[in-house]
Amino acid sequence: MLEPGGMRTDWAGASENPPISPTYLPTVGALAEILSQGAAAAAGDPAKVAELALQMAAMDNPPLRLLVGTDAVTYAAAAADARAAADATWRELSISTDHDDVDARALDPLGQERT
Repeated sequence: MLEPGGMRTDWAGASENPPISPTYLPTVGALAEILSQGAAAAAGDPAKVAELALQMAAMDNPPLRLLVGTDAVTYAAAAADARAAADATWRELSISTDHDDVDARALDPLGQERT
């Protein structure tokens, strides 16, 4: 599954966007802002993305998901960092639902403490 960032195409060139609800400004609005800058602002090369797709199709063991382009990698890293920070903030609340007498193995479901 390719997860591409922006590419220099005319895909959004002729489109007109309706007004964006304030609720969606951080997401849809951010994309609309990027698209309004025009295709020239995109770093991705559609020909290189097509070559990548062909290369991956020929792989014996391709990645299940692949970020494609600097912007895709950058946005995904920022989203992962934000998620990790939120998870850390709420960790104690998240784990507060465990049984009081829970087995130590249940507290280590990935077996990271075992040798």
